[in-house]
Amino acid sequence: ETLADDLKALYKKNPTDSRFIFWDALDDRKPFSRKMIEGAFNRQLAKIGIDAEARARRRLSMHSLRHGFNASLRGAIPDVTLRKATGHLTASMSDHYDHVTDADLKAIRDAQESRIMLDFESGAARKAK
Repeated sequence: ETLADDLKALYKKNPTDSRFIFWDALDDRKPFSRKMIEGAFNRQLAKIGIDAEARARRRLSMHSLRHGFNASLRGAIPDVTLRKATGHLTASMSDHYDHVTDADLKAIRDAQESRIMLDFESGAARKAK
């Protein structure tokens, strides 16, 4: 609710009749450009010690925030709700933004060991008798 109120207030500050909430400081008839947003994001990262080399190594970008948002909330809320929040129209697009984490890989490995390997070992033991 607070964010919605803040966005409405910012929209009202737009000096033109355009529909933009975030407008270009040099030409208020245009929306913020992707370059402006990326530049501001990169400057803030630099302030906390993440330079261009570290950004590249860690694959950090404004767009990576979208991936992180989707991956973090996937499974915590219904996929239909997540798609509304991300603007994804299809489940396949949400799948594209999902990422397998180290914790996910460990859970898969543990499940394999507890189910598949134990079943295999108990079957082998039965055959040996």
